[in-house]
Amino acid sequence: MQSRVLELEEVLQEGLSPAWLVGLGLLFALPLVLLLVEHLQHSALVWFGSEFIMKILTDTELSIKVAGGAAEIQSQKSEVYINEKPTNVYVTGVMLEASIKWNEFYLLFTTDDIPQEDMLHVHLLDAELQLIDSLTIGSRYSTGSFRSLEIIEPNMVVFHFIGGTQWKIEISSKKNFFVPYISEPKGVYHKLRFSRFLKITGKPSPEEV
Repeated sequence: MQSRVLELEEVLQEGLSPAWLVGLGLLFALPLVLLLVEHLQHSALVWFGSEFIMKILTDTELSIKVAGGAAEIQSQKSEVYINEKPTNVYVTGVMLEASIKWNEFYLLFTTDDIPQEDMLHVHLLDAELQLIDSLTIGSRYSTGSFRSLEIIEPNMVVFHFIGGTQWKIEISSKKNFFVPYISEPKGVYHKLRFSRFLKITGKPSPEEV
């Protein structure tokens, strides 16, 4: 051990050789190279068909039809159609404002078609077309119009509803911990659960909700 220390002291006294400089350069550059590789892998996933790809669907690719049963009509539910074929999946809402496909997931935005008290419902279906998460934006005696939908890769959508409020929703393929009534903005209603696939943020003014 002492001999190695003496060798290192001699190297420092005589100055670093080109080989030493190259070695130190590689040592410091390696973490940066690893970060760059990780970034390039993420970019490749985003642009070349990964789970991060998001797409706004057409009315032919996904649509809804008001259910014909008395119970469904009373509860304002509609059946989901994919590629014009029924799925036997029902969601709250009678008007489809927009739908997005994210990997094998489907994100639906529906409203109740009640001019003076319209609410926005957001539903997430998984690859098996199971309804795995839903939330509602709005309140009694208030209404809004859905507009300005924008996709932000890899997993976020931005839109406006109720006055000038901008809402952001992040989609996750796995459940995330959630504290009911605390983790969400005013005017948003989620079922009482401690895990969520959808995370919503927004700052509505008091008079809007």
